[in-house]
Amino acid sequence: MTTPLKTLIIICVTLFCTLCFAQRSYTVKAKSGLIIRERPTINSERLGKLPYDYHFEVDEKKVNRLDTISTLVGHWVMVENDTLKGYVFDGFMKRAYGTEHYNLYGPVKSLKRYSYYENNKEKIKYDKHITFNKLGKKTQVYDYDDDAWVLDEEYTYNNKNQLVLRYQYNRFYETKYDQKGNEIESINSDKNKVPDTKFLTTYDSQGNTMSSEYYEYKKESSTKSIYTYNHANKKTKATHYNADGKLNSTYLYDYLKDTILVKKYKIDSENNKRVVAERLVNDSLGFITEKYVEYFPKETQYNKGKLYTYNQKVYDKQQQLIETTTYEAAESQFPNIGFSGTGGNYNERTVKRYQNGALTSTKNYRDLYYNQKDQEVLIEAINYKQNYSNELYHSYYSDSKESYRNEYYYDYNGRLIKHVEYRDDFKTIRSTKEYVYVFDNNGNWTVKNIFKNGKLYQVYKQALEYY
Repeated sequence: MTTPLKTLIIICVTLFCTLCFAQRSYTVKAKSGLIIRERPTINSERLGKLPYDYHFEVDEKKVNRLDTISTLVGHWVMVENDTLKGYVFDGFMKRAYGTEHYNLYGPVKSLKRYSYYENNKEKIKYDKHITFNKLGKKTQVYDYDDDAWVLDEEYTYNNKNQLVLRYQYNRFYETKYDQKGNEIESINSDKNKVPDTKFLTTYDSQGNTMSSEYYEYKKESSTKSIYTYNHANKKTKATHYNADGKLNSTYLYDYLKDTILVKKYKIDSENNKRVVAERLVNDSLGFITEKYVEYFPKETQYNKGKLYTYNQKVYDKQQQLIETTTYEAAESQFPNIGFSGTGGNYNERTVKRYQNGALTSTKNYRDLYYNQKDQEVLIEAINYKQNYSNELYHSYYSDSKESYRNEYYYDYNGRLIKHVEYRDDFKTIRSTKEYVYVFDNNGNWTVKNIFKNGKLYQVYKQALEYY
């Protein structure tokens, strides 16, 4: 015979909140599941449980009182269907943001951020003043300069909420779209709106890029590219032309079953053909390693046979991803103005480990001259658990290095709640910072108090205006 409790659990998992008008979107992040209670209090009777990673939506009107459980601050949220009405604590859930980049909830109209140190309250540091439209897109960004807010960025959108004009870094960027929402023209202009460059794109009926053109106004010249695709919408050929209209290069793409890229060829203007990228697969004792490698675009006697980049994935016998490795040669990276006391770029390799789909560790390596020789050294090692990371960082010089260890604790929405910094022995605590938040009715923090070694150290504030 099925017990009432089991029945309620089944109902919760299959039918919850299907009748709600979506205002808040949640995902359960407590590994053991989330308890449903009869009333919005921790001591109330249990009615059932929502499983880990379960997603549901609730109406804003069904958000109840603020509470604190196990140092986590959150609201009690009412969930119901035809047979059940109960409450869950959203401190153990991840809530989808309305303005993702700024981690804000609700219809935010404007945001101002500033901070000060407790021992110097008069010296206020202003961060940003940002305004948003009703769909959560930022429209203006102000910096604080000479005791006044000065416009630094401005964004304009069309009636489909697509960005059509951006003012940033004293430049203007104008974008046009076709009826399907594809970007067909982008013009970059200086602060006086004098155009410098223009980028034109055409598409086929499937949304694939058929051609692209980069035009320079001062030179009155353009470079063009033409693309073709197979029936699976995978690129099979890319032809690039110089400004004088002559052929620069052609790239050909080979696929397995029309979808899995296995080789990429480059044919230069003199009709020389070579492999510039390929996918390598190895099956050893049921563990599958898939590696996509890129060779240097322009082959020389110094880089011949060397890798430009590669991405590698390793799967276990159950076809679960267990490890990824990415490698970037120094020449493939954007210029770096400084690292470990010097400038320049370095060959870099990053290894990530996974368990049951969750990231458990990251290690970052770089090729450096250290201890009188060129070698690959460990730069950063991070171990992850739920709401926690343990991070080691090493900074190298020619004959010495400095090492640091930090621990970070987060709530279920990714907000930092504790930071522990260790001394050189990695065991003795140098300092502990705890982050205590004050929230408004929309769930956004308005005050963030940072306590260092038990004493109030720094205060951050957010002034929010809503539609």
